Amino acid sequence: MDYIVLDLEWNQSATRYRAERNGILISGEIVEIGAVRVNEKMEILEKYCEFVKPECYQKMNRNVTELTDITNDMIAEGRPFKEV
Repeated sequence: MDYIVLDLEWNQSATRYRAERNGILISGEIVEIGAVRVNEKMEILEKYCEFVKPECYQKMNRNVTELTDITNDMIAEGRPFKEV
């Protein structure tokens, strides 16, 4: 049996301001999706990594960049969430 291990990186507002979509306050937004498929021996069979171009928080929070090394340039080159 194979397993999928999923990793999501999120960005958030650098201020107390929260974006709103359809009446819902959004505290964070996915900016990177990573995944690996492993077998029962935990050997990596496939890898996937893609940056997501954000709609709400288009500038990386400085603290998130320090933690993840994801920059504004990286997310600017990402693709829309629905495509990724």
